Amino acid sequence: MISLSLSQWLGRRYLTVQVLDADGDLLKAAYASGTRTAADFQGGDAGNPISLDSWGTATFRVRTGGTYTFYAVDQAGNETVRTVELP
Repeated sequence: MISLSLSQWLGRRYLTVQVLDADGDLLKAAYASGTRTAADFQGGDAGNPISLDSWGTATFRVRTGGTYTFYAVDQAGNETVRTVELP
C-alpha cells in the first residue's frame, strides 16, 4: 500500500510517501511524472528510484505541481501504484 501526505512547513510544500508491505519483502519503489501504470515501471527498473527509511517513508520537497505516479513492488512480484495531482 502506498500512502501520500502533503504538508507545508515554513512556506514550503512537502510530500511524504509511505510504502507499507505486509510481508516485509519490499523490493523497489519509484516515481515518475504523469499518470502511469504498473507496466510503465517495468518491474521497478524504470522511473526515479525512491530511497525509503526504515519506516518505509520518504519526503520530497514539492517545487512544481502536476501529476505524479508512485510505484512499489515486492519480491513476490506484487505491484501497486498511486497517482497524485499536486497543486
